[in-house]
Amino acid sequence: MLEIKIHSVADLQKAISVLEQKKRQKEQELNAALEETAHSLTPLNLMKSVWHSVVAPTENNSYLPAITGVLGSVVIKKIIPARYRFIQRVITGAAGWAIARLFTRKTKEQAITR
Repeated sequence: MLEIKIHSVADLQKAISVLEQKKRQKEQELNAALEETAHSLTPLNLMKSVWHSVVAPTENNSYLPAITGVLGSVVIKKIIPARYRFIQRVITGAAGWAIARLFTRKTKEQAITR
């Protein structure tokens, strides 16, 4: 904190006015930040945020490749009979990984071409 040397009443009044001005500026900044936060928390903006985090074009920000991988492995699991449990687990895991990698590669290619 900045220390102000006060030697007279005029110096005190000047220091008070400077501090009041800083206080008003901080309040304005806080109000602006609050309005921005309130705007970002509207239902429409929350839905947009969720949608963009699921369908983000980069691998690090997207849940879509993982979702497609899981769905692909579930479909493969339904196709392969349950009596081949070990083979079913290996194939569904590999298929889920392959589908997720393929989808990630496609989304990266689309992001590059944009």
